[in-house]
Amino acid sequence: MKLRFELVEWLLAHGELSKPANDGWIWPAVIIRAGLSQIQVPGSKLPVWITREFIGKAAAHFEGAPANADHQEKGNVRAWVGNWKGVRAEADALLGELHLLKSEGWLREKLLAGQEVGGHQPGVSINAVIGLKRARRDIDGRGADVLEAQEPIPNTPRTADVVMFPAAGGKILKLAAGEDPEAALASAREQYQVLPADRRDNPGSAERSNEKGATMKETILRLLASLRALSLTEAAKTKVTAIEAELKRESPKFEELLAQAGDIMQEAAAAAAAAGAATPVAALQGEVKTLREQVAAAQEAQKKADWKLLLASRLTASKLPQPLQNRMRERLLETVLTAELLDAEIKAERDTYAALVPSAARASGIPAITLGLEGIDKLRIAACRTFGVTHDWERVEAGGLLSWRRGAAFDNAVPGFRSLKHLYATLTGDVEFSFDPAQAHLHGDITSTTFTNLMRDTMHRLLLQGYAEPSYGLDLVVPSRNRTAVTDFKNQERVRVGYFGDLPEHDPEVSEWPVLTAPTDERATGAVVQFGGVVPITRKAIKNDDLGGITQTVNNLGRTARRTLAQRVYNLMINNPATTYDVVTWAHASSHGANLRTTALSAAEIEVIAQLMYLQTEKDSGKTLGIEAAILIVPRQLQKTAKDLNEHQKEDAALNEAIHRFGANSERIITNPLFTDATDFVVMADQSQVPCIELMFMDGRQEPELFLADNPNEGTLFTKDEIRYKIRHEYEALITDHRGYAKNVVAG
Repeated sequence: MKLRFELVEWLLAHGELSKPANDGWIWPAVIIRAGLSQIQVPGSKLPVWITREFIGKAAAHFEGAPANADHQEKGNVRAWVGNWKGVRAEADALLGELHLLKSEGWLREKLLAGQEVGGHQPGVSINAVIGLKRARRDIDGRGADVLEAQEPIPNTPRTADVVMFPAAGGKILKLAAGEDPEAALASAREQYQVLPADRRDNPGSAERSNEKGATMKETILRLLASLRALSLTEAAKTKVTAIEAELKRESPKFEELLAQAGDIMQEAAAAAAAAGAATPVAALQGEVKTLREQVAAAQEAQKKADWKLLLASRLTASKLPQPLQNRMRERLLETVLTAELLDAEIKAERDTYAALVPSAARASGIPAITLGLEGIDKLRIAACRTFGVTHDWERVEAGGLLSWRRGAAFDNAVPGFRSLKHLYATLTGDVEFSFDPAQAHLHGDITSTTFTNLMRDTMHRLLLQGYAEPSYGLDLVVPSRNRTAVTDFKNQERVRVGYFGDLPEHDPEVSEWPVLTAPTDERATGAVVQFGGVVPITRKAIKNDDLGGITQTVNNLGRTARRTLAQRVYNLMINNPATTYDVVTWAHASSHGANLRTTALSAAEIEVIAQLMYLQTEKDSGKTLGIEAAILIVPRQLQKTAKDLNEHQKEDAALNEAIHRFGANSERIITNPLFTDATDFVVMADQSQVPCIELMFMDGRQEPELFLADNPNEGTLFTKDEIRYKIRHEYEALITDHRGYAKNVVAG
């Protein structure tokens, strides 16, 4: 991603309070340093990390670049004060000389006067178009997401301007009497050894991190040396070489490399044991044990560091009184919880506080709204009724899968708000609809986030209500037992194991029991994909009281999420891709039991397909499976034909073969709006018996999630007069078998 942003750097005076030899027309400086910066990228909350590679690439881009007095978005010749010369990379810093124009005596005098006075000085801010990419960096001993600066984009404007309030570590270099700028730059290499920002701000933590990295690197190198001394396979040697190469990169992931080295060593130990080399095996096993302990300790330390960060951020966002935050921090600091459990703890603390502490009256004398648990529930019900949500939704967890099911109907005794404007004004006190916190008159237990959070809660229920309306027959095609939870976005494997042949007859008094031939297996692979986007609720929509528009939008968004999931599943049938376990198309005219046919839908054709499906065989053993056709999926154009074949008795007995095969009331006939071909159809067996498709859901979350996309007091709320909500749905559909599946592609 390429974004325009400012690289802001301090220019602080150091050293002798004497006049420079160049009379103040040339100012050598550290322009920018590598490491963590304080740069803010519009639209992102991630910090910017300046890499050494960026420093090296930036030098050529800024040689000869102009300097302005303050930033000039479109350029201003009156603001031009000089040029940068001698720009080059030195260690972790970009160094250069600011050559002032002879016409800019005012700036020369100001910089000289500032050096004599000391203290705060003007700085340099680089204004350029920069390439960024998301990365992971170690900050204060824990991993954190950052945006890495890549390189200034060629052929775009760039300046390094003199400004008053920059923010990331550059310095005016020491100039003693009689010293020229080049000498000052040379001496600065020792005086200003540039380190990452986390080490400058907290040297102890960086040193500990460096010591930890050095120790882990030493351990890995020692283990690799031990491995090199063994007889390794070519594959193992390649892995060792890859680890050695990764160790030479900037900020290697030591824990992962340790684990990889341990895996290689475990394989080597097993191979040595099989070869009867007992002595080296014991030593290797000891190395492996030590390795696993080191990895576990590192992971545990990372887990605790992440927990402390999560606890601090959640408590700050809770808006609880500081004494309560301190008490919770002391109580939970050594107990690592999930984000959901922590939120539940904070909610319980907030509810207890709300129940015990009465709310004060407003200054106007109007009684304040005291929420507490009961009050929050009533507001939630009122908001839901306002948007047409009729029932509560309950979260259900079973077999690692999380889902929402329709709960009890809302209490009719709780009325909805009169309008969207009424809802907003009641919860924010902003009767002017300004979206300005200064104009809001919050009272009682209502906080600045009550409206946005209540809207999110209501919209999530409205989203679930819309998501539940269309079924697309997915519960028949992929029943719950064929759905699984995964915990990462890595490629997943599903093993299709073969069958043994018939058990042989044997007399153990004649000979030993024979060893059975083990079946083979096939592996289907796939990874979870992310779907979603951002939904804005604008100030204009609230002022226009556009309740119906918002309700319809969110309800349709739920239906869209369901349709997208169904499309992902049925695209496998529509496109007929090759399976990942044998690289043959899912339906095939000669392979896969000849489950691809071209005959039009009829009772006779259904019987032919049913016989072919019944005769599908077990992998390896070749024995008949004996499965029956049970599901028929058709486009709307074939619905009448399908139901007629399934439900009505025929005078010709030969046509009665298909009757009630798909349910007495045709409940296993799926009319699929996503099938665009008017003559194609699909037949499947009972999917609880022969799972042909698996749905993998990230963390088992089957329904889409809705999040508040930015801080309600920041972000687009004030830049665009809108509150942004994000919908996210993470899953993938994977073909796992072909034996309970058949497709007819019929010429139109």
